[in-house]
Amino acid sequence: MIAPAEPSTILLKDIKLGGIGDSAFPAGRAGFTKIAPNTFVFQAYDGDHGHELWVTDGTEAGTKLVKDIYAGWQYSNAFGFTPLGNGKAVFLAETAEHGRELWITDGTEAGTQLLKDIKPGVESGDSWTFGSLGNGQIIFAADDGVHGRELWITDGTEGGTKLLKDTTPGSEGFVNLQQLDLAKDGVFGDPGSYTVEINGQVLFKFDDGIHGIELWVTDGTTAGTKLLKDINPGAATSGVRGFADIGNGRLLFGADDGTNGRELWVTDGTEAGTVSTTSLFPANNNLSLFEFAALGNGQFVFVASDETHGNELWVTDGTSAGTEFLKDINPGSEPGSITDLTAISPGVVVFTANDGTHGPELWVTDGTSTGTKLLKDILEGTVAGRSVRSLAAVGDGLALFSGEDGVHGKELWVTDGTAEGTRLVEDIHEGGFDSAPSDFTPLGNGQFLFQANDGVNGREPWITNAISSIEDPEEPPVDPPVDPPIDPPVGPPVDPPIDPPVDPPTDLESVGRLGLLSEGTRLLVESLDEVGSLHFSLENWNLSNIAEMIVSGVYGEGAEKTVGQFSLLDGAELGEQFAQAFSIAANLLAEGMALTFQLLDGENSQTGSLTLGESGKIELSFGDRTLLSLFLQAKEAINLLTEDASSIDLSDHLGEDVSMAFTVFREANFNNTLKFYQTDDVSGGIFDELTGLTINPGDDGYEAAALARQVEISLTGQNRNAQTFSATLEGGGFLSMFLIADGSDPATSELYFSHAGMNSVGNDHAKLLGNNLFGFEDMAGLGDKDFNDLVVHFEMG
Repeated sequence: MIAPAEPSTILLKDIKLGGIGDSAFPAGRAGFTKIAPNTFVFQAYDGDHGHELWVTDGTEAGTKLVKDIYAGWQYSNAFGFTPLGNGKAVFLAETAEHGRELWITDGTEAGTQLLKDIKPGVESGDSWTFGSLGNGQIIFAADDGVHGRELWITDGTEGGTKLLKDTTPGSEGFVNLQQLDLAKDGVFGDPGSYTVEINGQVLFKFDDGIHGIELWVTDGTTAGTKLLKDINPGAATSGVRGFADIGNGRLLFGADDGTNGRELWVTDGTEAGTVSTTSLFPANNNLSLFEFAALGNGQFVFVASDETHGNELWVTDGTSAGTEFLKDINPGSEPGSITDLTAISPGVVVFTANDGTHGPELWVTDGTSTGTKLLKDILEGTVAGRSVRSLAAVGDGLALFSGEDGVHGKELWVTDGTAEGTRLVEDIHEGGFDSAPSDFTPLGNGQFLFQANDGVNGREPWITNAISSIEDPEEPPVDPPVDPPIDPPVGPPVDPPIDPPVDPPTDLESVGRLGLLSEGTRLLVESLDEVGSLHFSLENWNLSNIAEMIVSGVYGEGAEKTVGQFSLLDGAELGEQFAQAFSIAANLLAEGMALTFQLLDGENSQTGSLTLGESGKIELSFGDRTLLSLFLQAKEAINLLTEDASSIDLSDHLGEDVSMAFTVFREANFNNTLKFYQTDDVSGGIFDELTGLTINPGDDGYEAAALARQVEISLTGQNRNAQTFSATLEGGGFLSMFLIADGSDPATSELYFSHAGMNSVGNDHAKLLGNNLFGFEDMAGLGDKDFNDLVVHFEMG
């Protein structure tokens, strides 16, 4: 890779061709993992192969699909990439033959293969939570169908992938491995490499049914896999959290021994060397000892609460005498809301905090009270909103983050720990809109890889070297916000599908014109004068449960791209309260574009035929199976559901209370309940302010994080009857959903999430059925696949 001579921030590759709705990263687990020099693997979606394994070397030509693991449009959902240290990485992927199992890759198609079918057959081995031993071996949890979920080990070969220890004999074992030091890598190394071992051992949490959830250790041998210490004696849990490498083969962490509350502990990986170092805090403390950052001089800053202050900043060297209060950022008992402690160079830790005056902003500390100060009031003049997200150290004393200054939206920023060196790098999505950059990864040669949404190409991989010019202290000029060229702001809500279908205009010239090409299978967009959207209404149908309609467009000699995809449900199964109607925004179309329509019904695929119907509307039919009418209309049709119905997008309503009206219907034996929870990105990611990490669907701890983010509304339905609900919700983010099958308590019933990564074998239990209309399937394995077990339409007031 050769860095550009001039500072630049550019789209690396438009993987999912199309407009803003066509994103390579519509699902979680989209980060980049370095497995060898100039080799970074990630999961992406190109519209043809589903969510699959990709690789990049930082060039457009070198950014490509590695292997279509789950052939066709099905998703293998490749994720969990963990380097072995030899240019290869293990990861999880799903196929029809093996379920979700352990794979290995070197970034090439030939070098990407199934490593071991741990649970033979179509069921998944439920592998999860990888931790490196630092010697070319990786431990992980898996279930082979015989021993339960237990501790396994791999060296990257099939023969070397085996059960390490059956810690709870029988089939009920459950290992909850936890990587150490999840938020930071210990000192100032590559932020993509985590320090997970101590003296050749890995620590993890586990409940053996006798000692509660406690600290265990393994050296990769059966004999060396054992309880390290029963910190909270008996069946109680010690709640070990937040490890930091303090040098000399020791790790600092927080734990509760059942008597003194959560205090600072230190371990060298032996029982005798695992001891409490302090007794400074009240026994009932709420000590946040999973926020550590190294100052580089044997000291660490962390967050804790004593009898006088709320959660505030402290400093320690791992001893009782060297642990002291640092600064009361939000004076009094109110917490400083400290998150994202990030070490960027010796003696410089940046973080976010709220002093009660400026709101959550960027701060810096050198480990002294006077050196702990507001770095920059980025979102100046407001105490609401969070100006910093996705803060990540990228080496060379720098950190990249998604910053919001009230003018440019959430955009690419950089800091070197000084006010002058904290600045906007690039306004990627111009006009006050959010590009929401994240997953910052150093490529070398002063280049950095990340993902962002420019409002034109959707969420795609980007590359920048512009932060190398940080020595220029000049602030970039602030341009007034302008109207975005192709992504208009959200207008008034569209009429709900339960109203009669929209009548087509009688004068098509006033809102553009459609034409039929001679073969009768392509629709020509002749003009787009005053057009807001292309509208579809389902008039007649003969489907087997659920079918997918894909709308593709070709402009001139260009490549075909998907401009819309919707699910069509057998009308007899949906209920007369809901008429399926869809729209494609005009900014995804172009004059002279030819559109084709494909229906995927089970294993059958059929191209639609077009005829000119009454009143100038076009009729689209798939034999005798289904019939739709379509026409151009002047008004915008806003669909707040993401393209796969996994989230409701309220990101354009930051700081607003949003009134929502829901209409619910079901045709099911189960008494289902639908719940919503707030997420921080379209992929369902949940930013954990305590760890500074984003938890994505499928990650350990995601279910607990989702349940903690629930909003106060529950939707239920009665068979063949529509019910209405209303709620006032907080705008500015996203709402994801989960279905409680045949119940209302998440703790006692099966849960099915709108994000497929949270469901068994990655099953997608939610389908987009129309504008602001979606349906859920309430049975394991997708049951009868009718997706009418709870149908919800909503509109925004």
